[in-house]
Parts: sequence; C-alpha cells; structure tokens
Amino acid sequence: LLYNLCPGSTATINVLGSSTASGLSLAWETSANGTDGWADVTSGTGGTTLNYTTPAFSGTDVFYRLRVTCTNGGGVSTTSAVRITGPVPPTTQISAITSTGIGTTTLALSWTNGSGNYRSVFINNTNTFVDPASPAVPGTAATVWANAGQQLVFDGTGTSVTVTGLTPGTTYFVRAYESQRCTGTPNSYYYNTTSATNNPNNFTTASPIAYDVTRNSGITYNSIQPTGINFSSWSSTTSGDDNLSAATPIGFDFVYQGRTVNSFKACTNGWLTLAPTTTTDNGFNNNLGGNSSTRQAVIAPFWEDLVVTGQTFANINNIKYELSGTAPNRVLTVEWSGMETFNNPGPNLNFQVKLYETTNNIEFVYGNMSGFDGTADYGFAYSVGMNGFSTSSSLGTGDVFALQNFNTKIFAATNAGSANTGANGLNVVPACNSSLLFTPGTYTAGTTLPAITNDEPTGAIGLAVGSAPPTEFCDLYTSSGATASTGITTCTAGTPGAADDDVWFRFNVSADANTTITVRGSGGYNPVVQLFSDAGITSLACNNATGSGLTENIALNLTAGTYFIRVYHAGTGSGTTPATGATAITSAGNFYIGVYSTPLPPANDDICNATSLT
Repeated sequence: LLYNLCPGSTATINVLGSSTASGLSLAWETSANGTDGWADVTSGTGGTTLNYTTPAFSGTDVFYRLRVTCTNGGGVSTTSAVRITGPVPPTTQISAITSTGIGTTTLALSWTNGSGNYRSVFINNTNTFVDPASPAVPGTAATVWANAGQQLVFDGTGTSVTVTGLTPGTTYFVRAYESQRCTGTPNSYYYNTTSATNNPNNFTTASPIAYDVTRNSGITYNSIQPTGINFSSWSSTTSGDDNLSAATPIGFDFVYQGRTVNSFKACTNGWLTLAPTTTTDNGFNNNLGGNSSTRQAVIAPFWEDLVVTGQTFANINNIKYELSGTAPNRVLTVEWSGMETFNNPGPNLNFQVKLYETTNNIEFVYGNMSGFDGTADYGFAYSVGMNGFSTSSSLGTGDVFALQNFNTKIFAATNAGSANTGANGLNVVPACNSSLLFTPGTYTAGTTLPAITNDEPTGAIGLAVGSAPPTEFCDLYTSSGATASTGITTCTAGTPGAADDDVWFRFNVSADANTTITVRGSGGYNPVVQLFSDAGITSLACNNATGSGLTENIALNLTAGTYFIRVYHAGTGSGTTPATGATAITSAGNFYIGVYSTPLPPANDDICNATSLT
C-alpha cells in the first residue's frame, strides 16, 4: 500500500476486517525501508489501536505496519507494510501556450493547465531551459524582464501572465511546468518536466510603430464611391451607428509593426483594424492609447462617435473599399463618405485610409470635412493615429502614435490614454483636401500652427465672393489668440458681446449686388459679425441674433467697392464648452465665413416699373 503525502501532512491508516476477540495486543511499528529495523512508533496517535494517525511526514520515505500479539499463546502477526512517500508529479503537462497580445515591450501569455495544482512558467531569450528539480522551489516570479537568461515569470494556479520590459522585435521562448505543490516552509514542488503541445513555444515582440509623417494641403480628393466595393456584411444588420464590418482581404501582404497582415475590418466610427480575428469591439469611445482583448491594431484617420448619413443602416454602403494598381504596387483604399456625428446631422465628413503594397506606407486622405454647418452647438473630440497589436489598456512608446495638435504633423505616444482628452480630444476637424502620409522610418517632429495674421484690419484676410449660398464649409478660421482692436466703431446689435478676440476679413464687390455674409459657429463659438465700408470706422450692420454653434447672416444691397468684416465670439475669450458632443472641451474659436452675391434685379423687375416699348 502507498500513501502520497506532502511534507508536513499526516495520514490515518485503518485496519479493516479485524477480530474483536479478547487476548489481543495491538502495536504500530515503523521502519525506514520496510524490510528490517522495525520498532514501535513513538509519535502519532492511536499507536495501539486499529486506526493510527502518523506524525507529520518529513519528506523522507517511511513505512508503517500493525503488529498483533496473542497474549494467551504468544502468537504474533503483522499486516502488510504501508509506505508513506512524497507526491508524484502530475501526469498531464501544461499545454497550448499562446499569446493573447504582443506589444513592443509586452507579451501577454495564456495556457491550458495540466492535472497538477500549480504552474511555473519561464521565459528566455534563447531556446535553452534547465528543468526545475523536485522538490525545490522554482524561484521568485518576476514579470518584468531582467534580460538575464532563464527567468521565472509566473508561479501560481492561474492560466495567464503578462511579461513587460521586453525588447522590441525580439524572439522570446516560453517553457512551462505543471507541478504538485505542497505548502510548507519552504514549499515543495513535484514537477512534470515533459514537453507538450506548444510547450515550449516562442513569440516575437512587435516592432515599434515608427513612421515619418508628411502633411500635404490643397490636394485633390478622389472619391471611390462610384467604383468602390461594399463590405460583405456588418456586425449589425439594422444600425448605421457603432457597426463593424466583416473581415475583408487587403489584397496583398502588408507589414505593420513587423507583422504581415492580409485582412482588416472597418468601423463606422472612423477607424479600421489590422487585427480582424481578435477585434470585435466597435467602440466609439476613442482611446488610441488603450487596447483590449477585443480591439487592437487600430488605424484611425478620424475616430469619433460617427454615424453614416442619416444614422440609418440603409446608407451603410457609404463606407466602401477598393483595390487598385498592379503587383507589387497595389493600393487598398477604404473610404468613409458623408459621415455625420451621433444625433447631429450637420457634419459632412469624407475621408480615406490608403495602404500601399511593398512600401508599407499608410496615408490618411481628407476631402470635404465640413465639421459643422451652423445648425447645432456640437463639439468634437476625435483621434488621429494608430496603435499596435498589444492588448494592454495602457500603451506606451512604440505601441501608439497619436496626433497631438489638429492640422499639424505633431505625433507622439503621449496624451493618448484617456478618451475625449489630450490626443483623444482634438476638436477642430482635419482641413479639407489635406493628407497625412506615414512612411516607415524615423519620425521628424512637426511644428505648431502659426499664429493668426488677421488680428487687426491691416491684416484682414481677403475672401472670394461666391455666386450662391455655400454647401461646403471648408474655409475655417479662428479668433483664438486674437486681441481687441482699438478705435473700432462698436457693434450696434442688441447684445454686442465682448469684442476681445476680433479678427478681420475683407472682400470686393465688383458691381452693385445683393450680398450675403454668412458666419457659422463651431460648437461653443457664438459668432458676432459686423460689416464696415472701411477698415473699422463706418459700420453698415452688426448681427448677434443666435447663439453658440449657430449661424449669423448679414444681407445687404452693396455698391461696388471694398468692405471689411469683423468677427468675434460674443462671450469672453474665443469660445466656451458646447451644449452637445464633447461638452467638457472648450471651443478652439473656429468658425466658417463666406460671402456670396447675386446681381441686383433690373429696373423693370416690378410691374410698376415696366419698360415702355415703341
């Protein structure tokens, strides 16, 4: 008979089928080898009964038996010996070591447990492991890589661990051991040292996200709506909001973060993923600096709480893709057309992601990016950039590349860890007909936006005069950073507001015409518009009739000449927080301004002024 005990444990040995006759003497004996050297036990309990509880097991094999003596006749009989020995290693080894998330410096590991009660997991940067020896403790687990060879990273009962501090683009080897662990001082382990399916295994950390960035403006935007392909299916068949496409072939091998990928998914919220197998999240809550087990490898030209036109699934095919060119220079284009924001139909946002074969370039291309039309006090909080394959909720350098300031090429791995703030709180939409080209290589820092130049009438920006009301709102300006101009005739509106941030524009009317000046405020910006026939002295009109995010118009019959316009936010400063959307982010002082004219009607436009004919 055999008992497997952990050191420090006891066993109770019961003798069954015994006689109850009188004249029997019972005594338990112990031996070191089970053959000779038998002696009566001196410890434990029940040493002269049928049920004996051993003393604590020392870890060294020991044998016990019961001796029965007949006191009447002197006969002696013994039971078979019972061997007390240490635990045996579990028969089933840990298997299926896999990675649930690979970052540049992190490795999230999981596995299938064996038949023991404890697991010891080691990592190494070479494929050499020294098996732990029973019953020794394997060491002290540390999840931060020390770059010193074989390292214990997990010692416990679970099924996963995340190792940090690794070197980007490096292969690491993982070996795991199932054990039967006995609790004591110290603990003792009895290891299974065999191999199993995917044990050992190896994984390569991601290469850093590293791109140089080129920003271009005044480009030609080529929509693929006439020729693009509809996605085969979407995660929802009824919603134009928070929807995720089916996995779709890129059409060629594309290398991202050192990994070759060939498929993607697109989200209605202005991003795509190069990890379609593990990405099921359709998140609108933009957070480039944090991934999860359900969203990784995000490429985001404009990550916001977007919806397709009309917020209806009927328009889901406004998101299309197209493969163009021939190998090895093919291009995948994914386009979001006519996008709006949640419960706000005012915007008309059109943008693309392009993936380039061979060069592995990525390009964000922006067409008409009318972020507001003067009908709603809505504020944006969007993200532009990309992140890696790591599942970490806190991404660092090499795993995230986020635009820091709108309409620049300033990117970094910082300020991207919380939604609707920092790099995730950009609130002025990308400029119409602009692009960002990401070329693998070393990043060259960008520069901040230049200061405004139209703070005074002498620097007034010239506006072209159109012939019809605007349908696109691309000509954006700001009064942020402006100061009050002096010596200017005060606005005569009922509520003139505080002209502490006024900026200036001018336009020419070539012939007498009905002329309309329209100013559309962004979220949190309440525009006041004032028209002058000169540089700030002779005021012709001033309007402040609406509110933040809305429209102010001046419509007059103007004679040929040059006119000046003053625009400022009605309140103190250059804006406040909007009523809807990103309600915690103060306006950046942006507005649209446009001027359009129609010819004055002829003198005989009215029956009373009919022209006589002879």
